[in-house]
Amino acid sequence: MSKQWLIGFTEAKGSFYLVKKDSKQIIQIFEIIQKHDKIVLEAIAKILSMKVYNKKTYLIRFLKIFTIKYIIVLFLIYS
Repeated sequence: MSKQWLIGFTEAKGSFYLVKKDSKQIIQIFEIIQKHDKIVLEAIAKILSMKVYNKKTYLIRFLKIFTIKYIIVLFLIYS
């Protein structure tokens, strides 16, 4: 799985968004969701040193700003 493939897949299946946790805190989230292909997400999670969650669908969710910055840099370099 190349980084270019990962970027293309993320452009199709990934989302960046903000969530208001309380009146003083907004967090940033990056997420990829798949209904059937857990093995694809496991490969992506391994590349990004993250974990796959199972909640009726399979998803990878990044909450840490360092990880989100890494993904943004990856996009800038390889897209």
